[in-house]
Amino acid sequence: MANVVVALHVRAQVASPNRLVQQLGSGGEPGGAVRDDGRARQQGQIEDVRRRLGLGLDPSSPGVTMAEWLDSWLAGKKRAKRASTYRGYESHVRVHISPVIGSIPLERVNTGHIEAVLAAVPGSAATRHRVYATLSSAMSAAVRQRQIMHNPCAGIELEPENPAEAKRWTPAEASQFITYTADDPLGLLYRVMVLGGGRRSEVCGFRWDGADLEVPYTDPETGEPRLGAVLPVKRVLIQLGGKLHEEATAKTKAGDRLVFLDHDTAELLRAHKETQMLERMVMGEAWQDNDLIFCQPDGSPWLPDHVSKKLKRLAAKAGVPVIKLHEGGRHTGNSMMYDAEVRPDITMRQVGHASAEISQRYNHPLRQAHLAAAGQVAALVRKAGGTS
Repeated sequence: MANVVVALHVRAQVASPNRLVQQLGSGGEPGGAVRDDGRARQQGQIEDVRRRLGLGLDPSSPGVTMAEWLDSWLAGKKRAKRASTYRGYESHVRVHISPVIGSIPLERVNTGHIEAVLAAVPGSAATRHRVYATLSSAMSAAVRQRQIMHNPCAGIELEPENPAEAKRWTPAEASQFITYTADDPLGLLYRVMVLGGGRRSEVCGFRWDGADLEVPYTDPETGEPRLGAVLPVKRVLIQLGGKLHEEATAKTKAGDRLVFLDHDTAELLRAHKETQMLERMVMGEAWQDNDLIFCQPDGSPWLPDHVSKKLKRLAAKAGVPVIKLHEGGRHTGNSMMYDAEVRPDITMRQVGHASAEISQRYNHPLRQAHLAAAGQVAALVRKAGGTS
């Protein structure tokens, strides 16, 4: 009721806020002195109503708390974002943001509150940067929807992340790992990942549909005709909370692309397909038909976390540096393309860093250039391993 009375007085006298404060008594009626213990509360009500009028909102509305706004914002993100992205947002809100400022009215959140949230985030600067990005996005949405006048995250200064430099395998180490794991059930998956520079979710989600394992190209070193392979990145497999989730699209628009592989890898993929067909016949009705290139003996997907953990175990046994899967796969593959002097635009397309428009223009000469680049990287690894 007090808010309604305040709203009426602000509408009538918004140009004279000092007079309004003098007129409001402890019950919100004109006349009487404002008690000291109620002055701050009533001044806050006046400011709230003034903001709501400026934003075109109902001045008598109590507004929403920060927790209520974040719940609404997350509901929209759940519809629009990938499951992994939404999970990150939800975790930041639940663990770091709502416990600190969830009870505060959205319209009263200020820079001091944002600083309080960040000060309470444990761990590295990188974690604080991610929490800040989530909070800033939520507050920017509130500005766009005219819930608040400005984003209180603006002007916040964060310490630099200073991330550790990503590790990689040298071409010789990559060759040593690929050779050691050749007979492992995941060996070919690792080979494709290291030579092709793919993400874990992409490699675990490769399908036979759309794959071409006999694409002619000319060997860049010998000039001989070769048959390479092209695998489309369309659907990816991610693991969240121990459960598998399939995303209908790649991580980014540029990530929705083709991955090109050399002659030897293509030959291994053709043999792998034949072996998988035999396994399917043996399994009969027990076979899980997911159309996956890399799968368990019954056709079920490999859990991405298992793929990561096993890479570390095999790396230790192979005698190469034990590094993260992303470093041993995507980062190593990207770096070896540079070592092999692959054209930068080809490298960007291969690993999904190019713009979506560029990635989708796979004409014949460009396909040939990609396959030749795949041959260059494979040759670099072979030579580093002591084979021609």
